[in-house]
Amino acid sequence: TQRMRVLGATELGSEDLAEEQATALRISVDPSERRTAAIALGRLGDPSAQRMLADAVKHDPDVGVRREAMTALADAGPKSPAQVREAVGDATRDPDAEGLVAAAALVTPAAATPLLDGLRARDVRVREAAEEACARVFPSDLPAFHTWVEAQTQDDVLAAGIRVLGRIADAGSHELLVALQASPSTTVRAEAVAALARLATPAAVAAVMNGLHDPAERVRMATVRALGGARRADVVEALAEAALDPSVEVRTALATTLGSMPSTRAVEILADLTGDASPLVASRAALALLASPDDEGLAAFMGRHGAMTSDARELLRRDAESVHLRVVARLTGAMMVAVRQLALR
Repeated sequence: TQRMRVLGATELGSEDLAEEQATALRISVDPSERRTAAIALGRLGDPSAQRMLADAVKHDPDVGVRREAMTALADAGPKSPAQVREAVGDATRDPDAEGLVAAAALVTPAAATPLLDGLRARDVRVREAAEEACARVFPSDLPAFHTWVEAQTQDDVLAAGIRVLGRIADAGSHELLVALQASPSTTVRAEAVAALARLATPAAVAAVMNGLHDPAERVRMATVRALGGARRADVVEALAEAALDPSVEVRTALATTLGSMPSTRAVEILADLTGDASPLVASRAALALLASPDDEGLAAFMGRHGAMTSDARELLRRDAESVHLRVVARLTGAMMVAVRQLALR
């Protein structure tokens, strides 16, 4: 096949083949030919071939070609910051989200400046791509990334760095994230809470629970949501305090979060929330009980539904469609079990 001919010929380092494949990568209308050309140019390893591959990473319309070109560049070894910039573009002026993610395979932490620059991008898609790329590169040198985070003064850039730490989820970031919980910025504190929760260590969970007393509503909401993954008895008990939070938004977040933490105590808190002064909070709590995976939650729903205000019941009717099929399936399954048990008597 053409692919085997090309790969075999690259072992001989044919100059004619290099020119042929460079042309194919640049002008062929067949993506499979361009992918084969990218592989061939990668094996040649000379600077002109790498420039062609970098151009393909930035501009080729086919994701398979871009992937082969990036793989070929990565196989040639770690690149300097300048070479990475050539491959992905200047993230602050000519951002390339796909190139940033792919570039994670090209660099060592010492050469990752273009990826760090991507964390400053205003385009959300580019910034998220840079976060993913940094999370792939910096686990091998976490202290270097900590140093970069500590040097940031813009809240949005610092928040992006914290999200990277959350993606990496290394316990070595605990001390820094706890320190960031004391930031004067609401944005930074909220991101620090979310990142700490992803560390999933007992010490990190304890630090997250401190956020329940933060003066900012946004941070308390982030804390309630972050604690949903813990599913520990002490965490559920701590969340009970949020039922008295003055913010409707925080109490609404609490109802949704407790719905993902099946336990007797969570059901008790949700049952109390169905009587909340806010119809929104009451309806979300009832919805969480209705969608509960066990009979305890459903029994609590049945017992509290009649005492809910008319406004809360109206909101519940609107939202119940989202869990209707799940509830029907669970009730049908429970009924079938009961029928089988009766048949065996």
